[in-house]
Amino acid sequence: MSAEDEIRELLKSYESSLNTSDASKASSCYTSDGMFMPTTLPTVAGGAMEDAYVKLFETIRLRVI
Repeated sequence: MSAEDEIRELLKSYESSLNTSDASKASSCYTSDGMFMPTTLPTVAGGAMEDAYVKLFETIRLRVI
């Protein structure tokens, strides 16, 4: 699989996680040193990322197309 294909698959997975409000799947799309900077919540990294997505999905529902 090419790097481009891997990126496309990762983006599809992230899109799916946002559309289904799957915090675990969303946070798994990041590298170990990735940062999540939601508009309404503090910036988080690492183990705190899944909890931040849970809080975000409690507040909003997304429909990414």
